[in-house]
Amino acid sequence: MKKSVLLLSSAIMILAFSSCLKEKFGKDGTNMLEEAIAYKHIVTLTSSDYTRTETEPVARSDSKSPYTEGVLEYTENGNVTARVDFSKGGNTSANVSDQSGDGDVNLKKESDKESDYDKIVVEPLVKSDDCDYIVAGTIEFYENDVWVATIDFGDGTCDNVATKQTDDFIYFSLDDWKTWWY
Repeated sequence: MKKSVLLLSSAIMILAFSSCLKEKFGKDGTNMLEEAIAYKHIVTLTSSDYTRTETEPVARSDSKSPYTEGVLEYTENGNVTARVDFSKGGNTSANVSDQSGDGDVNLKKESDKESDYDKIVVEPLVKSDDCDYIVAGTIEFYENDVWVATIDFGDGTCDNVATKQTDDFIYFSLDDWKTWWY
């Protein structure tokens, strides 16, 4: 009997905790990590074995905006294979040159009917041909101009690890995220 009460109590706590997580991490079925993964990869490289260099220092005009100045270069095997110039896009876009071509990409996405969050690409998302995961990049989520969470995809290492940070919760892994957020 004691074991049954303990199991029932545990089940109720897990259900309550899961309900809180669903409300906190995704309204109406939306999910921050899913939104971040779906965001256009703005730098495409052939390999996750690269070096990222600030050839001109990057800076943000305020804490709720993407980089608005500076240049990042990505080098593979001694050759610059991608370049991101933040100074050409004002405060919402950057010019990206990589294996996919040359063009402007949006770094700021306002909330819409599919998402309750404004998204800011702080560090460019990097996808490499030799990895199934996004290997680097950071997106911040805001709701009504208040920071809600940051998702950091790492330092370029090909792995299934992303870090989601809120005021009171940090979670790692790309493979198991649905278990926690749905």
